[in-house]
Amino acid sequence: MNLYPRQIQAFKLLQDDSTREVLYGGAAGGAKTWLGCAWQVFNRLSFAGTRGLIARARLKNLRHTTLKTFFSVTQTLGLKQDVHYSYDVQEGLIKFYNGSEIVLRHLQDMPSDPDFASLGGLEITDAFIDEASEVSEKAVHIVASRIRYRLDVAGLLPKLLLCSNPSRNWLYYNFYEPSVKGNLPSYRKFVQAFVDDNKTVGFAETYSNQLLNLDRVSRERLLLGMWDYADDVLNLFRLESLQNMILPSKPNLKEKFYISADIARFGADATVIGLWKGMTLEDVWVLQKASLKESAGLIAAIMNKRSIEPHRVIVDTDGIGAGVVDQLPNGVVQFMAQSRPIKVGQSAASFATLKAQCYFMVSQAVEDGILRVNPILAAKYHDGKPIIQRLQEELLSVRRSSELVENKLNINPKHEQKLLLGRSPDFADMVMMRQYFELKPSVFAFS
Repeated sequence: MNLYPRQIQAFKLLQDDSTREVLYGGAAGGAKTWLGCAWQVFNRLSFAGTRGLIARARLKNLRHTTLKTFFSVTQTLGLKQDVHYSYDVQEGLIKFYNGSEIVLRHLQDMPSDPDFASLGGLEITDAFIDEASEVSEKAVHIVASRIRYRLDVAGLLPKLLLCSNPSRNWLYYNFYEPSVKGNLPSYRKFVQAFVDDNKTVGFAETYSNQLLNLDRVSRERLLLGMWDYADDVLNLFRLESLQNMILPSKPNLKEKFYISADIARFGADATVIGLWKGMTLEDVWVLQKASLKESAGLIAAIMNKRSIEPHRVIVDTDGIGAGVVDQLPNGVVQFMAQSRPIKVGQSAASFATLKAQCYFMVSQAVEDGILRVNPILAAKYHDGKPIIQRLQEELLSVRRSSELVENKLNINPKHEQKLLLGRSPDFADMVMMRQYFELKPSVFAFS
């Protein structure tokens, strides 16, 4: 195989005795998909009876893009379909003459299959995930757990190759940033890709000229391969302001207690219940796969302990939260994220939804130093991370939408936030709902 220098660097890592995960990422046109397909073909020909995986977020994109590159690789290597390998479209399976296979799968997050049960019976020897930035961290973890097929027979280590353009999501925090700081785990490696890595005659110059016509952020990502690209244009939150959320504020004995609760939809995400004193988040409870009765019971217990009136309790009712409200005292506020925004003063709200309106309010409250997190709570851990870190990560995933509908401000969709995080922004949504109580009594404006 005629590989380019950086492809060779990544390929060697995929053959060594210590590396298990490789991210080959950077500029568009850097022959990333070609490397992944070539590696899969090499392994299947080298190790008879093994099984690889080629996956992407959506099956349509896998078939129309990644698979075309695969066939280009086989043609370059002189392999002929129905002679050296066969392709079963219905099964999504490529079989080689020596008994090896490549399974084709999509890894799109589906509400009907939140735990990727569809991959439950899959056993593979290695895996290549194309455009990994479109895939959730959870999906990748599950794929990695399936890499165990005939490893002992072939004397192989489990290997996972991720290819992607730069993105500020779990790939950035798990691979790129630790690599730059020099603390990347020994089993992980990052290889930077650039347009001019592709040595095809005339390709780099021609493709670079096309990318020059893109917007600034897209040029930095796709042309220059920058992971620290300047995406501040659409940011709702500044990291510096988020870090100031844990600075102690002056106590105000007159401040009232509030509760905001983000209820897990169909058991897929976590139920997060927050206790507020004024605009300071005092405590948080997290319930995994809790029943409606359990969620309602905990909220009622907090209400009783703190003597909180029902009209100072708000529950997300877009999913199954309505079943929780039914079990609480009358007067509990039902938050409907996609409902119309609330009018402020005499003018109509300039937001697409109530949820967008509240998130813009959170942004302003954080920037003004009004919204705080109790320092003791901030230092507590949940699922291996301090709560303040989880909250900051989730708020940073919520961004201003680049598209205006009828000149109304909006935020990026939740599925995009999940891709950036590798999880659902349940803490951030809980904080967002607290702002509803600030809409009624006071005038709010965002420019």
